[in-house]
Amino acid sequence: MRPEYEGMDTYNGIENRALIDLGQNTNRWGMNPAAKRALLNIDDDIIFKYPTPYGDDLKDEIAKYVGVNFDQVSIGSGSYDHLDTIIRACSKPGQVFAISNPSLPVAELVAKMNCLNISLVDFKENYSIDTDALVDTGAQVIFLCSPNNPTGTIISAEEIIAVIERAKGLVILDEAYSEFSNTNYDELINKYDNLVILRTFSKAFGLAGMRIGYALASNELTKAIEISRGIFKTSALSEYIASQCLQNGVDEMKNIVNETIDSREKFIADLKELSLNPIESEANFVLVPFNDAQIFGEKLFSNNISVRVCIGLAGIGDALRITIGPKTEMALVIEALRKIL
Repeated sequence: MRPEYEGMDTYNGIENRALIDLGQNTNRWGMNPAAKRALLNIDDDIIFKYPTPYGDDLKDEIAKYVGVNFDQVSIGSGSYDHLDTIIRACSKPGQVFAISNPSLPVAELVAKMNCLNISLVDFKENYSIDTDALVDTGAQVIFLCSPNNPTGTIISAEEIIAVIERAKGLVILDEAYSEFSNTNYDELINKYDNLVILRTFSKAFGLAGMRIGYALASNELTKAIEISRGIFKTSALSEYIASQCLQNGVDEMKNIVNETIDSREKFIADLKELSLNPIESEANFVLVPFNDAQIFGEKLFSNNISVRVCIGLAGIGDALRITIGPKTEMALVIEALRKIL
């Protein structure tokens, strides 16, 4: 298995309690304001009653938000749990799971937990996926991520369609960061019955702690996923808060996304002024190649900034993945890097 990249909360057993945490890709503006309003006015029955078996109220809100049919939506306890559910529904032990490299390490972990054989396919030089190589693995499950974690790069519609149309089995497209990008491909589920798209409330809506995500797929594939999922998989509280965000917080989410993008572009420009070479990102993070990234991560930590250290990424080497927050936070990162460099 390729080297993992892990966040850092401590060095040498010393915890930094004044930390600016830019290693988790969570929303640095906090939870969606609609979520906070909902929590302050919550009814008792949200807590003491069971949720609906499959989260029908939230599914209805998601269908309206995305613009798909109710029967094309399933919800789960975060994208990782949903990925596990989908793999169990659509594959068998011993089959091949293909994934571009570098991409989401937890996807490999979940596939291994389900006894699939991992096939890593390196990106091309311009961070486009190698469609031929992915399909040639003969994988029963192909995992794509756009914007990709950790590079922040997107996959074109042409590349995704090329994989879907030639794949021998399921194609999973993780779009956890789609709100920060100008691209999403939800319309493809109406054309291809071997595609499932994963989305989350953890990033743009700031609900990472609620563990709530959803999948979009054809009616038949959604039925198979929900059979694998089972009932009462998500809490009534998580479903309620996510529903409130969709009903009353979308405009506020879009404002925060726009602030994130503006902050991201300034941060990239500032990094270049330091003679660094960040990868152009369409997510809420930026990947910056560094020789001796571990040392730079430790030095940033000593300046009260935690980032994700990535070691030995294919085609990149060592790098720091830095979550985008408000411009005031990113200015502190630039100041610390300038001092370190």
